[in-house]
Formats: sequence, structure tokens, C-alpha cells
Amino acid sequence: MSTIKSLKTKNYHWYDEISTELLKISATYICSPLTYICSKSILSEIYPDRLKFSIIKVTHMKGDRMNPTNYRPMSLLNSFSKVFEKASYVRLIECF
Repeated sequence: MSTIKSLKTKNYHWYDEISTELLKISATYICSPLTYICSKSILSEIYPDRLKFSIIKVTHMKGDRMNPTNYRPMSLLNSFSKVFEKASYVRLIECF
């Protein structure tokens, strides 16, 4: 539950139409099944295919806007991908 609560609250949603705000509101109800799915995914070493998708946006960093080297790609992940990523990170840190 702390992993979900640590996400930045945004009303942005992707193909699943679930924002981090909605995920936080429903955290008490989905925490147990989501923990089970994350654990099974980590133990089986299989990452769900639907969570591998992201939207790539190009962001201007600084300098001349006409120079292509001043732009960087930014991946927009869905809310569940962020939860899986944070849960995996915590598990890896605990191992070391």
C-alpha cells in the first residue's frame, strides 16, 4: 500500500483509463490482489505484456528549439507499471 501511496497524484491516464489518483483512492481494495500479482510476476520472472507499453513524448530540455539535440524522449507509463516497477525495486534492494 505504501508503494501506491508514494506515487505522484496525477489525473493523467493511459489506455487503461486508470489514473494514479484513482489508484490511490482504491488502494485499500486492490492492495492484496495487486501484491499477489506482483509477487507472482517477480517469482516467475515474467512481466505482464500489457504493462510493457508506454507512450513516448519528446520534451524540449533547453537551448535552441530548432536544434534536434536539445530534445529528449520521455516514456509515459500506466499506473500499474509504476507500481510494478517500484515493487520490483524494493525487492531488489532488500536482496542486497
